[in-house]
Amino acid sequence: MKNSFWKLLLLLLSLSLTLCLFACNVETPDSGNGGNEDENGENDDGNKPDEGGNTADSIDWGSLETAGKMAIISQGIARFQVVYTTEAGSTGIREAENLVKTLRDLGVTVADAVSDKDAANVKDCEIIIGTGARHRGDEVNVNSKYLGEKGLTIKIVGTRIVIAGGSAAELKTAINYYVKNEMDISSKTTEIKELAVDNTYFQEKLTTYLIESITVNGVDLREYTVIEDFASVTDAGYAMENVRNFREELYSNSGYWLDYGTLENIDSYEHKVIFRYNTDMDESGFNSYIDDNGDWIIECAYANAFDNAYYAFMKTLIFGQVKPEINIPGTLNYKKRVCEVTYEEFGAVGDGETDDFQALYDTHVYANAGGQKVLGSASARYYVKHLPYTIPVKTNVDFQGATIIVNDKGSDEYKTRGVSLFTFERDYAGVILNEADIDKIEASGVDITLDIYIDENNPGTTSLPWLAEYIEYKSYVLFKNSHHKDVIRHGSNETKGEDRRDVFIMYPDGSIDPETEVCFEFDDITRIEIYRVDDAPIVFENGNFINQCCEVVTETNFDNKYHAYERGLNIHRSNVTIRNIHHEMEDEPFLDTSVSQWGTLHESYPYYAFILTENTYNLLVEDCQITGHTTYYQDKEATSSTNGKPNPVAQGTYDICVEESIGVVFRNVVQIQALDNNLGDNRYWGIMSSNWSKDTEFHNCQINRFDAHRTFWGAKLVDTTIGHSINLVGGGELYMENVTKLVTDYFITTRSDYGGTFRGNITLVDCRLDGVSAYNSTLGGVYDPTNKAKYGTVIKIGFSNNNNTGYWDWDFGYDCYMPKNVVLDNFTSGTTDGMYVFNSLVDDVFTTIAKPLVKTETVTFRNMESFAICPYADTYAEMNAITIVNEGYTKEEE
Repeated sequence: MKNSFWKLLLLLLSLSLTLCLFACNVETPDSGNGGNEDENGENDDGNKPDEGGNTADSIDWGSLETAGKMAIISQGIARFQVVYTTEAGSTGIREAENLVKTLRDLGVTVADAVSDKDAANVKDCEIIIGTGARHRGDEVNVNSKYLGEKGLTIKIVGTRIVIAGGSAAELKTAINYYVKNEMDISSKTTEIKELAVDNTYFQEKLTTYLIESITVNGVDLREYTVIEDFASVTDAGYAMENVRNFREELYSNSGYWLDYGTLENIDSYEHKVIFRYNTDMDESGFNSYIDDNGDWIIECAYANAFDNAYYAFMKTLIFGQVKPEINIPGTLNYKKRVCEVTYEEFGAVGDGETDDFQALYDTHVYANAGGQKVLGSASARYYVKHLPYTIPVKTNVDFQGATIIVNDKGSDEYKTRGVSLFTFERDYAGVILNEADIDKIEASGVDITLDIYIDENNPGTTSLPWLAEYIEYKSYVLFKNSHHKDVIRHGSNETKGEDRRDVFIMYPDGSIDPETEVCFEFDDITRIEIYRVDDAPIVFENGNFINQCCEVVTETNFDNKYHAYERGLNIHRSNVTIRNIHHEMEDEPFLDTSVSQWGTLHESYPYYAFILTENTYNLLVEDCQITGHTTYYQDKEATSSTNGKPNPVAQGTYDICVEESIGVVFRNVVQIQALDNNLGDNRYWGIMSSNWSKDTEFHNCQINRFDAHRTFWGAKLVDTTIGHSINLVGGGELYMENVTKLVTDYFITTRSDYGGTFRGNITLVDCRLDGVSAYNSTLGGVYDPTNKAKYGTVIKIGFSNNNNTGYWDWDFGYDCYMPKNVVLDNFTSGTTDGMYVFNSLVDDVFTTIAKPLVKTETVTFRNMESFAICPYADTYAEMNAITIVNEGYTKEEE
């Protein structure tokens, strides 16, 4: 095609028509001597331009014209100036300057090339290089849209020579051709004194397109104006780039070039193509349609998906067509689902052998940026061999039944054992006030330790008005006092305690939600953390997780260190739902009771939690299956509370840990061991741990252990079965309804290693202690759920060792309390022998020790016979002082 064009061009040159002569009266070029003056200001011929030498305006150009020819150089002086257009860009400037230099090298006096921007530079005779010439009239202004990317034009308009190209390459081609074949100067080596060119010269090559015409709703697409509606997008660069790509690809494929309009003047355009970022659209995420006004709407709800969705759409609608005529009907209603992304799109194999970590990570990073839901494949087994860093989650995830396998074996995996597989991140950054920041607040005159008051206009509401300026939205707030230690632990796991802390919910006016009241006194505050709790709700669901259990590795000096693994779901975000997630431990060590009556010694490491919540508000875990872990042991060094003797101590290993969180609810959560009727098997460590949290709930669950460690405040358990442990330390309102405990001789135990304290009320409604024997080697290694021993103490408030008064001499960092009020409503037991409300309390607790428990005020019996408060009632004189309330049977008899 290219050779045919140039043959045609030569043929047209040879057949040029003879037209009438043109007169051309031009002004002297701005620098008439061009670049040919020497240091004395003389021209090459020795004549100064203003001292007797000829100039362009002194030449009678009309007398030099011949039939069909236009004189452009005479006596070595150029009749024209060279003009480069703004649209021609750097190519136009370079080619214009090259032309001027070529002419000067051939002895021609010619002015410097000028831009078309300035109207004062307009001359009657010009060589114009490029499209879109300004200030020179429509006939001279060649529209690049008309040429197309592969097009060019060369034409004479009056005494102006116009050379234009649809692209930089074609512009250069057109200039070279005209200079070589019409001006005939590219190969000259002698000076040019006279030169005339064809005054009717015209050549044009237009881009050949597969698509010849496009109509939208019956209107030619050239009549449409492009409108960008991205006002709601913080960074609209992605969208604008797609609009530019649309115009350029449309142009390169069809020769259609659409003009831009403005959103402010949208009503002034008759036909519009409107690109819109729209989060309020259907779940497909990308739509294109013709609206009632006949406008073409292209909209997307996801920033990062616009490009791919738009490309697929345009390929389907226009660029994938081979027919010359494209007709887009007024009924157009195209949808593409871009609200979801899959792991496979980012390279996941899912064969259970290939390490898919990077694909999983890349998928979530992409989805987090745009807000898409992440989908797994039902048959996939995503394998993670090495976990160098956590995978961030900020959007909905549906594994659709896929399995995720995490291999924790080996020393490389040990090095990153503190890395969770998934971390649920907040939408908003928190506000952190350290001790120096708080000191500045105090220095301003604010008494942060005393300025906590009851709002008179809202009784029952505690306020911190001095903190209100840091809280713009409803927020989770954490207080710490590093100068005061609480829960100074006694026993084999002796510690020096932890910083006093409290968590609660605050509002922008400084008020504290009464459901999350401040539970501790703060005579000093050294750290405050504030996090908004309006994170967008997300759901994480329908996945099967397997941890291939870690192994002891020689690099770790196992015997005297705690080496817990975090390999599950670390939740820092508010408003999360974990649903239909199944977790299993694979390749755990064999429960060898010949080593220890309770399980396995020194064969593996504990897992801190599969579901770990930290600084979280409003979390729901429902319809999930979790697993108890084998009990491992750590050789602890001797402490004062172990009488100087080293002691192997069981290492806490959990599937659930609730840390510094508020409003965490578990519903229909079942421990795998319950499926085998082994929920009471205490060789498996407790499934759940809680520290510094408030308002934790379990509904219709089956777990082996509810354990509140370093204080919790407020909890509710309903329609739930507990295997072997309900352990408390903390306070608030503890409410249990229809809760059954299978084994051990106490329904509730307050933890002696933390002072056996519970500063609040306990209510038990329709609860039951079955009294089934627990597994241990002394029972012959057989777990027998039908073996009922003589248990019967309903609540144990005290310590596991009746004769050890050493606990009472220990400073736990706070005053210790028995529950303030206890309500027993229709409590039943597997045996009625020896039922007591309190047990294991020595006389010294209420007589001789320095720090006695603050005793219970009332015990209320409802719908049941009352029974003894504690054994040996004659001895426990202080216990007898507790007020007993017997409300009898208030329920209707069946």
